[in-house]
Amino acid sequence: MKRPLLIVTISYILGIIIGVYFKQSIFLILFAGITGIVFWKIIKKKKTIIIAICIVPCLLSCQQINNLNNKYNKMYKLDDENIAITGTVCSQINETDYKYSVNIKLENKLKLTIYIEKKEDVSKLEYGNKISVVGTYKKPTGKRNYKGYNYMKYLKTKKICGSLMVDGEVNLIKTKNINPIFAVINKLSLTFKQNLKKLLPKQESELEQGILLGDTSDIEKKTLENVTYRTC
Repeated sequence: MKRPLLIVTISYILGIIIGVYFKQSIFLILFAGITGIVFWKIIKKKKTIIIAICIVPCLLSCQQINNLNNKYNKMYKLDDENIAITGTVCSQINETDYKYSVNIKLENKLKLTIYIEKKEDVSKLEYGNKISVVGTYKKPTGKRNYKGYNYMKYLKTKKICGSLMVDGEVNLIKTKNINPIFAVINKLSLTFKQNLKKLLPKQESELEQGILLGDTSDIEKKTLENVTYRTC
């Protein structure tokens, strides 16, 4: 069989597309596709291995997307509930007038943005620290109008499943709970951002940061919505 790697790649991508756009019909579509391929191969008298090469990657990627959607939905059901969460800080600290915010990576591999009062010891929020917090969970908003900006889908591209308004203290469980390579990359990224802020005006440096590093955390939400909407 010619170009098996290409066929595997195409099948894997097909599975992702099915998982994203045909959520409730995944198994029906797969069953119909598998049945059609099997009968076609029987008629053509080809080897069974070809069927496996086409179907297995599609099934695997489809199942991965389905599992990921289940993780998001499980979190979304906790909307407005007071929950306890444990995770590892995986972003740099953002600061507003009254709060700090960071992203933490949860045990289910999703990320959550947590907001903490400024009275909290900021050293607990250092990159790579494993922490536990209690607070009110909020799921992201979807489309506010027809063809409008979908903030929930945008956050999904970053594997962020919502936000948590922390009520009490941040409990530090462990420091440097992250791959050392990621820690070095984070330091380089932080240095690059600091240099951008020195060289460019605030709004321009934030946009450049988003373009060059893919980090839009410092960009105002309204600006981000306008940019995303115009480029969609």
